[in-house]
Amino acid sequence: MAYGRLDVFFPDGMFKTFLLTTSPVSIGRSTGNTIALETETISRYHVSLTHENGQVTITDLESANGTFVEGERLKTAVPRPLYGGEEIQIGDLQLIFHNLDDNPTRPVPVTVETQVRHYEREGVDFKLDLDGPAQAIPPGAHISAILTISNISASAERYTVEIEGMPKGWTRIDRPELEIAGGSEATVILSFKPIRRYDSAPGEYTGKVTVRSKSRPEMALTCPVRLRVLAFSGFGIALAKRNLERDGQFRLYVQNQGSDPLPIAIAGRDLSSRLRFHLPMSAMTLAPGQRASIDGQVRPRQRALFGDLRTHPFDLIVRSCDHAGFLVSVRGYLPEKPMLPTWAGFALGGIGLSLLALLVLIVLILLRPEAPPTITAFNVGAARVAQGTPVALDWVFGSGANAANVYANGTLVYAQPTPAQAGRFSLDTASLSGDVELRLIAQNPGGTAEAVRPLSIYAPLTVERFEITPARLTRFVAQSIQISWSVSGAVTTQLRGTDGWSSSPLQQSYGASASIELVGIPTTAVELLLSAQSAEGETLTQTFAIPVIDPECVVRENGTRLYVGPNPAHQVVSSAAAGTSMVVTAQDVTGTWLRARLSGGVMAWGERAAFDCADTFNPADLVKELNVPPTPTPLPTITPPPPSIESLSAPALPTPTTAG
Repeated sequence: MAYGRLDVFFPDGMFKTFLLTTSPVSIGRSTGNTIALETETISRYHVSLTHENGQVTITDLESANGTFVEGERLKTAVPRPLYGGEEIQIGDLQLIFHNLDDNPTRPVPVTVETQVRHYEREGVDFKLDLDGPAQAIPPGAHISAILTISNISASAERYTVEIEGMPKGWTRIDRPELEIAGGSEATVILSFKPIRRYDSAPGEYTGKVTVRSKSRPEMALTCPVRLRVLAFSGFGIALAKRNLERDGQFRLYVQNQGSDPLPIAIAGRDLSSRLRFHLPMSAMTLAPGQRASIDGQVRPRQRALFGDLRTHPFDLIVRSCDHAGFLVSVRGYLPEKPMLPTWAGFALGGIGLSLLALLVLIVLILLRPEAPPTITAFNVGAARVAQGTPVALDWVFGSGANAANVYANGTLVYAQPTPAQAGRFSLDTASLSGDVELRLIAQNPGGTAEAVRPLSIYAPLTVERFEITPARLTRFVAQSIQISWSVSGAVTTQLRGTDGWSSSPLQQSYGASASIELVGIPTTAVELLLSAQSAEGETLTQTFAIPVIDPECVVRENGTRLYVGPNPAHQVVSSAAAGTSMVVTAQDVTGTWLRARLSGGVMAWGERAAFDCADTFNPADLVKELNVPPTPTPLPTITPPPPSIESLSAPALPTPTTAG
């Protein structure tokens, strides 16, 4: 029965997988090993794996180049436990050990110090307890957290569990949906396993776990979960051609297979001391996942005059300059053809002394070395610049150079093939970043000369994200605004422009990224000013305008009356036809009257029920107008008194007389 799996990665990109079923398992280049690997960079019997009492251990078998686990060199013959996910480096091979089941469905109870976080909310009839993850892990390893869901209601309920915010493929939930009886609780195992890739950067990753009632999705609880990921190391080396041409030109490929920057040093080794190595780039730092090529040359120190074709073995050695300090070598072969075959020596022996003397003189002339070039000045325009800023390079040679090349981190960026006493070049830094090594190499048949200068390139300030929700605001309406931003290369940021429309306090400064919530009542156009500062003192200022619209309502019925104040007792200002659109600017304290702006800027009040308002705002959020015209007092009605009887009697008429 298998107890584990071993993945072997070769420098050329090929990999093999071996299932571990026996114990012990020996690994080396000899065919007598359980796992035989064809590479000259490991010993015949290099390392062994042992499975005993459920524990897997690894032991170095007195290997020449050593065995490294997670960048740490093992002591010879001292077993070291393996738990799954570890990176093992032997020679130029990278091995990763996996347990047979590195993602158990249920945890084994152990006594550990834990910090259980409790989450509940009013109105939600269940609560959560989250335990873990408790420690940092490297990519390829796994860790679990225990989520306990307590149903505090009286009836059974089904729940769904999901994790958001973590990189894709890193998480797994053993029970994404489950049913819990009333008054009971259940546990869910949340498993985390960062993918073992160079882009699984070390640091803290924050996500969130959301549990919802399936019958009532609006009833949910969310709790944050944090996973700390460690760096891991890995390295590969390969020679493009092991059997070189006679010119000795070679190309060495190196690759950082880990997630942390890896400084390395490159050197050549010839046990016979007959060869001379030329390495334009003898040291460099590889970014995570970076693959680089190093061109060099190996030549005999002195070319043989007579003899047959011969082959010189040599080694190119790469050493990591970190705490691990591991060595990896790859072997190559240089052919050398002497100037004359063996039989020519015997033929020349019969020639007269004069001819021999002449021949010796010609040979001496041919073998006389030319003086190597010299570099008297190599100047860099600036020691530290922002990415994308051109940098001026210039140089002066003291003695003749047939060609001059400029390299940036081992990559050729300028070639001056014709002889010249001096040169000048403008370096484009758009594709460069971090610490850059500039190397000037002058060449002639007599040798080479080098000069190295450092250059530091930092990322310029860039606003990568500025988001406003909602995307537009409404005048005279109290509303909540979410603002978030991210500025790459920034140390601090500031936000200004909220004075006059929001009373929410702003911090004096924020980090490179921030998310805030403001509450305000805009009345005019809104412009926000984002400022950022970098560690180098660079400043970036950018203005963002937020569109502001008017709150509009439409009259429902013909003849709707509009008054001087929020009361029918006020004087009528106007009457509006059905479908008339008006901008509303306020509501009264009761919320039953709206103030509308008529043509010419005249303000009038209408009953809230007389309008249909746009869905861009809630009339209840309109600003409340406290200073309204007072409600007129009705005048008293005067009733006249009833008339008296006397006042109703007819006047006396004179008695007529007869003339006498």
